[in-house]
Amino acid sequence: MKGIVFGSTFYRAEEQLFRIRENYAMCRIPIVKEIKRMNLHQIAYENGDFWTARAATDSARGYRANVAYIDRAIEDPDMIHMVFHCLTSMPWTAYHYFG
Repeated sequence: MKGIVFGSTFYRAEEQLFRIRENYAMCRIPIVKEIKRMNLHQIAYENGDFWTARAATDSARGYRANVAYIDRAIEDPDMIHMVFHCLTSMPWTAYHYFG
C-alpha cells in the first residue's frame, strides 16, 4: 500500500506522518527505511507499506498512491482536485481528512 500525506505546508504533513508512524509502532510494524529531507519525508515498512509526506503544491502532482491524508487547511480547490488525481494506484483507493 502506498500512502501520501498532503499538508497545506510540509510541516503539517510531516506532523500527520509522525502520528501515522506512532500507529504503526503500536501495531509493532517495524520501519525498513526512512528518508528525511528538507521538503520530503518517506517511510517504508516491513509489511510493504510506503508513506510520503508532501506539501500540496504543483510539484507533488506526479505522486500516485492508494491512500491520501488531506489537510483541512488546504483551501485551493485546484489542489484538492490534484490530490484526488493522485489516487490512482490499484486495486483500491481511500482518503481521509485531518487537521
